[in-house]
Amino acid sequence: MQRFLSRLPTIVASLYVAFGIVYTLFTLIPNPLSESLFRASFTRIVQPEDDSLARGYIESLRRRDYTFLEESIDPSLKSSNDDDVKKAVSKSKFDEVASELSTAKPLQIRMMGFHKFTQSSETDTNIVYELRYPSHWTVASVTVKWTSGEPHLYGMNVTRLDRSLESTNGLFAPGKGPAQMLALTAVVVVSLLSWVSLVMAAMLPNVRWRWLWMIATTIGVCQFEMNWTTGASSLQPIYIRFPPAGMACAYPPYAPWILIVSLPIGAFAFFLVHWLKNASQGPVQTAVAET
Repeated sequence: MQRFLSRLPTIVASLYVAFGIVYTLFTLIPNPLSESLFRASFTRIVQPEDDSLARGYIESLRRRDYTFLEESIDPSLKSSNDDDVKKAVSKSKFDEVASELSTAKPLQIRMMGFHKFTQSSETDTNIVYELRYPSHWTVASVTVKWTSGEPHLYGMNVTRLDRSLESTNGLFAPGKGPAQMLALTAVVVVSLLSWVSLVMAAMLPNVRWRWLWMIATTIGVCQFEMNWTTGASSLQPIYIRFPPAGMACAYPPYAPWILIVSLPIGAFAFFLVHWLKNASQGPVQTAVAET
């Protein structure tokens, strides 16, 4: 039992690093399992009537059936006195949105995102689809407001793309600038620094407060985020993050990757206090042993 407890820090550190590597590879590399999980998530949370209704609105827009769309608009939008709202529900606006959508029948329609918000007797559902054509792709977003069980069209947005979402938001998609490459490098470096310091905290002899140091090496402060596709970034100066660096994606590999990095103060502190200390004591111990 004593032998197991003495090895427990090393086992925990090894499992933590192994999980991080396997999870990263599983998330970044396209594979049938991740695709199946992605599709299965929609099957569990999206109601068939929501999907059917949203697809029907897209089909009506493709056929330029504005009469049906105008009849389906939410009453609160129709009765609004706001000029911007009136413009948004006008026929000219439908023409503008429809100009991004081909009248040809798409080769494939795939659901790419879903969001649901409920408040009191109202529920808003937003579904995003990717439509594939022979020479291009189109992303269509449909928002439906359910009031007392009655659905109404609350918003539509259509964007034509030269490449699929997977190609546009992929990790190896072209067109990345120096800032994005620098952010990616920072994520890799900080992750490796955290992993190495964690393993050293678990394996080096005579480490006081070993478990506290192991926890500290996996914590970062001051979070920086960057959208890998667009390059948009944000900074949160007051923030504590675990782990100190990583990548997040709502619907991999179709949504944009978000690069996340923070200052690994725990790893820095460990290297300064223990790693450098042990390195400086090494030659002295060797000299004494030879004497």
